[in-house]
Amino acid sequence: MQNQKTTFCPSCGGQNTLNNNFCVYCGATKNDGNKFCQYCGNALDTNGKCNLCWRDPQNLPGQKSKVLAALLGFFLGHFGVHNFYLGYTKRAWVQLILTMATFGLGSIITGTWSTIEAILILCDKMPDANGAP
Repeated sequence: MQNQKTTFCPSCGGQNTLNNNFCVYCGATKNDGNKFCQYCGNALDTNGKCNLCWRDPQNLPGQKSKVLAALLGFFLGHFGVHNFYLGYTKRAWVQLILTMATFGLGSIITGTWSTIEAILILCDKMPDANGAP
């Protein structure tokens, strides 16, 4: 017998093979429900994260990286690069124009502003423009 990889139903926590398009226990499709971790079958906490395998099943492909956004905020934030990355284009243009129009003197203001935003990003208090963490 072949060693088939398994996954767990996010709706009921039942163990299924990886190639199933639905749960053999409850009939839910792969994208239904978010009560159980699809990687280990453990119940998710109130934030939707697994406390057993420490994975975030709700982390969607294409989602912005929190660490990258914070690093952009710390190092290039006075140009608004982190806000462009997160989708806040109006705020980013204000930071960029303020820095450029004052020949860099405005970076005292925008640098402080972007440092605060970088800390907020790391503390999960500033989602991207679409509302995703």
